[in-house]
Amino acid sequence: MNRLAAAFYTLASLVLMAFAAVLVATGPVSLISALMQGKPFVTAMVNSLGYLILSLAVFDVARYVYDEEVRRGREMRKAAETRRSITKFITVIIIAVLMDALVALSKAGQSSLDQLVYPVVLILGGVALLLGLGIFQRLSATVEEKVGAADDADEAEHEG
Repeated sequence: MNRLAAAFYTLASLVLMAFAAVLVATGPVSLISALMQGKPFVTAMVNSLGYLILSLAVFDVARYVYDEEVRRGREMRKAAETRRSITKFITVIIIAVLMDALVALSKAGQSSLDQLVYPVVLILGGVALLLGLGIFQRLSATVEEKVGAADDADEAEHEG
């Protein structure tokens, strides 16, 4: 069953990486196409940048899934491992949300102020995620101190 799960996660990671590669190629193609149609350079560049940012987010998620589910291929036993793993994943999401917010903010700045609602909501969401991650870090560090000795003893028992 573990091989089947590893194969599934590997395939899913490869598909996500392929999508990310398509998005990387779409960015410059979109820019060139928009410029050939006579659209303003800044607008075309911001739209192209959106594809590149999305590609980074998709690639990071694929890399995370591969690293955590295939390469490591085991249950996390220590609180520190769990904290690091969750922190990596949430950090990827925060970066993607805030980068998308910057692109949306730039697009909204080129049009009317009515368009600012979406970027502001994204920024607030990114800030909320960041605050949540900080709270999680603080609470999990406290738990880690309390259960660290128990984790070490449990691991020694499994090895011996």
